[in-house]
Amino acid sequence: MFQYYKDLITLSEQVLTKELMINLSNYILSSKHLFVSGIMESFVPGKFLETKLRKLGLYISSIHSSELNDVFNYAQTDDLLILFSMRGNTSVLGQFLSQRESFKGKVLLITMNRNSKYKDLVDKMVVLPQITLSTSLNQTKTDILFYVFVENLVSYIAYLLNDSQ
Repeated sequence: MFQYYKDLITLSEQVLTKELMINLSNYILSSKHLFVSGIMESFVPGKFLETKLRKLGLYISSIHSSELNDVFNYAQTDDLLILFSMRGNTSVLGQFLSQRESFKGKVLLITMNRNSKYKDLVDKMVVLPQITLSTSLNQTKTDILFYVFVENLVSYIAYLLNDSQ
């Protein structure tokens, strides 16, 4: 099982390059208000991101997926909604993004599905690597990369915040 984690980490190093992470960090920091949500269990890494960014002094609001439509009422053009969705194809995500034209802010999708049918409805998408695992025990464990991604992203954001002082 640990070999799968090693393989995932190796793949993530190839995807989450320094250049990508700095660009993504600047993209996030350029937003006036930050919102984060996740579909189903992908909500947990969103809450994790909220906690980590608040420790850095950034205000970010987590929004449960059942309340995603509420964000239409208060999001502005310089706001960013960060969405975590492992598959990137859920109906909840589809319901929200079907009204994308009414949402004034930007949308960043973090997913493991490069073929997400919603990729053209978001402003930016990060595709984390995924490995097809052979046993049912391991198949539920690929979401660990969401947490690796959050830790990596927060480190770059902290670096940029400290560098600007």
